[in-house]
Amino acid sequence: MVLAAFLAAVVAAQAPYLTAPQPRFRGFEGPLLFHASPPVAAPLAEIRLPELLDRNRKVVALDLGGKCAPWFAGLGYDSSYRERFLLLSCGKRLTARRFVEGDSLLRGIFVEPAPGEVFRLKFHLRLPRLFSDSFLSLEPVLHDGKAARLRLEELLGRTAEAGQSFSVGGREFRVFYVTDIDVKTSAPGETRTVLIVERRGLRSTAWPVPESSLPAGKPVQAKLGSLEVTFVRTTDGTLFVYRPASVSSSSADAASR
Repeated sequence: MVLAAFLAAVVAAQAPYLTAPQPRFRGFEGPLLFHASPPVAAPLAEIRLPELLDRNRKVVALDLGGKCAPWFAGLGYDSSYRERFLLLSCGKRLTARRFVEGDSLLRGIFVEPAPGEVFRLKFHLRLPRLFSDSFLSLEPVLHDGKAARLRLEELLGRTAEAGQSFSVGGREFRVFYVTDIDVKTSAPGETRTVLIVERRGLRSTAWPVPESSLPAGKPVQAKLGSLEVTFVRTTDGTLFVYRPASVSSSSADAASR
C-alpha cells in the first residue's frame, strides 16, 4: 500500500550511491470518475468498509516500554495524498509524524509518540535482498524505553492484510478505507478515502477515491488505469464492485463534483 511509496522514496533518495537498478513505485494516480448506469450483473466483490476503517493505523504492534502498551505503527496520508505521516497509536492516543523535506530515514529522524519519550526512527537498507534483509529500527533517545526492529518483509505483508482483496481479469487489488490526516493539525481530519491498490510490489499503483465522490446508492464508474469498474456504496457502508455498465449520458459530469 502506501508503504511502497514510502520505501521507493527512501531508495530513490539514495540513487547516487546504489549500483543495482532499483524498481520504481508508480505512485498515486487520480481515478477518473463518472456517473454510471445501474449495474445489471452480479457484483465482483462486496466490501464492508466500516470493518476496514483505519486498519492502516495498526499494521504492527510495538513494545516501546513506557506507561502505554502496546503501541501500533502504520502510515497515513492527507486528503491530497501528497503528504505522508508515520502513525503511532496506543489506546486513544495517536501521534502523526509528518515526513517533511530534508528528512532522511537512512540517517534517522526523531519521533515523540508520548511526551518525553523520543525515539530515533531509521531505515536500514540492505541490498540486493531489499525485502528480506532491510528493516526499520526505533531506538529510545535519553530515556528508558525499549528498542524495536521491524522487518520490511513483515511490514509489507501486514500492510496488505489491512485491506480487502478482489480480482478482475487476473489482476489483484486491495481496498483500504482510511481517515485522512489534517496537515494543519497532524490529527485525523473530517474526510475519508477509499484507497484502491493494484499489488505489484514496488511497481504497485494506488488510486485514492474520496468517500464524498461515492454517494450512497448512486453508481459511479471509475477508470483505474486501463481498468474500468462500477462502484455502488450502500447506506450501511458496503461497497459493491461491478463490471461497468454503459456510462450514462451525464458522464461528462465527474461524480466527484
